[in-house]
Amino acid sequence: MNKLNLKANLVNSSLTVVLPNGELLFTNQGSKELFYQIMECSSIEGIKALLAPELTKEELIVKEKSREIQEIIDYCQELLNWTYDFEFREGSLYVKGINRSIPQLLIKEFYISLEQALKEVDLSEREDYNLDEDFYNLPEFTYYNSLKNFWYWCCLNPRAEVADSLFEFLQNNTFRINKQGFFFALRNVVTVKGKDTELVKFVSEQYNKIKGIWKKNPANFEVWQASTGEYKIKDNQQFLSNSDFSLQIGNLKDLYLDLPNLTENRYTDHYTGTFDIRIGQKVSMPKEECNWNTADCRQSGLHFTLDEINYVGCGDTSVIVLINPSKVVGIGSSKGRCYEYLPIMTVPTTEASDFLKNEEFDTLEIEENYAIEELQDLEKRVRESFTVESKKYEFNISPISSKEIKNIVEELSRIKTELSNRVTNI
Repeated sequence: MNKLNLKANLVNSSLTVVLPNGELLFTNQGSKELFYQIMECSSIEGIKALLAPELTKEELIVKEKSREIQEIIDYCQELLNWTYDFEFREGSLYVKGINRSIPQLLIKEFYISLEQALKEVDLSEREDYNLDEDFYNLPEFTYYNSLKNFWYWCCLNPRAEVADSLFEFLQNNTFRINKQGFFFALRNVVTVKGKDTELVKFVSEQYNKIKGIWKKNPANFEVWQASTGEYKIKDNQQFLSNSDFSLQIGNLKDLYLDLPNLTENRYTDHYTGTFDIRIGQKVSMPKEECNWNTADCRQSGLHFTLDEINYVGCGDTSVIVLINPSKVVGIGSSKGRCYEYLPIMTVPTTEASDFLKNEEFDTLEIEENYAIEELQDLEKRVRESFTVESKKYEFNISPISSKEIKNIVEELSRIKTELSNRVTNI
């Protein structure tokens, strides 16, 4: 007979206790030892303490924080075991040669991407798991390399807050990046009055869909037009089934690359109506006129978003833009601002967010040549930006030294070599 006249039942590890007042307590971590402790307990409070020890809110926060810290430490240890890319000191993980600690969410993503890559490659003939340059060139490591490039560009942003917070902002809002470490976003623009932009929309959308979804080379497709004005594409090995498409406009790749020169390719912004916005041509504003803060709206800068497209820069056309992390000037909760972006294609506003989230659309393969332009005179431009920024905000003087800038630029310069050596045969 137990002291409190309670009922208890233990089945395997499921322990159920009915208190004298009818209250039911349960745990799936029961044991014979716990059962006998409960039966000998002299107070209801004691039984509850045994079955459901309560933690204060502060204790729960500390416990969860401790778990997260241990998880990150485990990720760091695995990364250090797998590759020579990182170093761990003073409780933080760094890319070797760069004195900016990697944010925790990015550490986790490095771990996930590298773990997945290692599962897909054959390491049976290797003495250890530590990776060298030959392995990094394998396609399985594409996403991992893109994360490294993303982090390099972040470190070249003179605003330390961007490097610290940008990846979390992108992940929280499901933004995606490409091989060179740039990320894709959305904004709205206004068609310049009197311009027929149908060819611009068709060419930009087809070019990027063929590359990102079909995984084919746009140079192998031609654009044709019917008497009704409708456009159609065909590859170079096929004839059009509909003879009404009799006017050949040109090669899809050539047309896309020439879009900035097309007179119909003219858009502007809704707010000032002064920006010259063209698909395939960079749009910029003086960085000193941009505001840094964490507000979503009504701040100076070129706004971008992913899920809030209907509220970013009112206009009649949505465009997908490519943004260099080093050129971001402000991050809110769902919207951000930069001082430069590259519009790469139009997309229907109602489909814009879903299109960029579509797993079939491989953003890693999109818009590689932008990187070559970004690498021109990069070291000089970065040094000038850091100098100007440190004079404006004494509290934000970057820990990145001239030597570190040089190291990062050298690492990113590999992109140019890779693109120059690669021949597309798809």
